[in-house]
Amino acid sequence: MTVRILIGENEELKELAEEFPQEAAVIEEMLKAAESEDETIKIFNEGIKELGRYGLLGDMSVKQVQRLIIGRYQKSIAKPVSLDENENRNCLIMGKTDHTWVDALPARTIIALLRLLTPVINKNLLPFLTVFLFFSIAITHIADDIRPLFLDAHIGWYTNGGEGWVWTKGDNDIVSWNGTLLGQIETEIWNLTGIVGFMGIKIRLRTVPSQVFFLGYARYVKIDYKEE
Repeated sequence: MTVRILIGENEELKELAEEFPQEAAVIEEMLKAAESEDETIKIFNEGIKELGRYGLLGDMSVKQVQRLIIGRYQKSIAKPVSLDENENRNCLIMGKTDHTWVDALPARTIIALLRLLTPVINKNLLPFLTVFLFFSIAITHIADDIRPLFLDAHIGWYTNGGEGWVWTKGDNDIVSWNGTLLGQIETEIWNLTGIVGFMGIKIRLRTVPSQVFFLGYARYVKIDYKEE
């Protein structure tokens, strides 16, 4: 579920789309300078307030979104575990990247259903089922662009990688990336997923194709840099 900032003739939206990436950069610098757990949570809460100020939380209040994201993170805090330097679990997450795709649970369910039914369905009916499921997926993606909150999404980047930054704080303490990113998680749908179990706000920016800003909680993150 997402909010898309559409840039047309509306001057107010144009100004919003130009301002928000600057706000995201400020939040990124504040996170880098944070020295404690409490300070990190405070910065996230302030970031959610900023999203609310821009009217990007849909019909949810700032307090509701804060409780949803911060509450989920605090319930998931575990003892330190052995993780590679390019991964994190049960983490607060924030980022701004381009060439980014996002798949919510409904679209993944439809694709999984197609894979399950393909071997057993009558071959004459398969083209009709494929068309039906294709349009169903298209409708879910359209719906994703008018709703403000994701509850269980996968986020990754296209084949050539996505340029930008991602910051996390979780079981592996603070892990961040800045550069050309590629996901490293194999899932049932995509082989190169970078973030799974994302719950939070995603804003699609039009300044660069497929550029998004996201803020929330993630169950698992594993990202590497594209080799030049």
